[in-house]
Amino acid sequence: MKRVCLWMLAGMMLLLAGCATEDAVGRGVQDVSLTVNDVPNRWTYVSLSAHEVVGSSSLGDTHEDALWMLRTDWDIAFCNGMIRTNSGSSGKGKGGITWTPVDYDDVDNLRAPSYQTDTRQTVTVKSVEIE
Repeated sequence: MKRVCLWMLAGMMLLLAGCATEDAVGRGVQDVSLTVNDVPNRWTYVSLSAHEVVGSSSLGDTHEDALWMLRTDWDIAFCNGMIRTNSGSSGKGKGGITWTPVDYDDVDNLRAPSYQTDTRQTVTVKSVEIE
């Protein structure tokens, strides 16, 4: 009797492990592009999941920066060629960005635990195109 129960339990666990949410079933890869206009001296906050700009704030406004740090509805922000991600010192989100000389497809996911959450530093880019 114990063996039958164990096999039934194992079978149920396999069935449950094979279930997927309706959202994940049938979805393929989708190309999406979003144009973000660079407004001088203003941070433009973008949600990658919603594919839209969710707001902006003045460069150097510590009160507005503090409010954006509490929000989780944005992933990345742009201002005067600077980038801010919603993680680490920039916000409570789970996003992040890293520079690497390796192509994206060749990044080793096993090293992910060794990545360090962002700290305050300046990185400037000339232009950004999101596709």
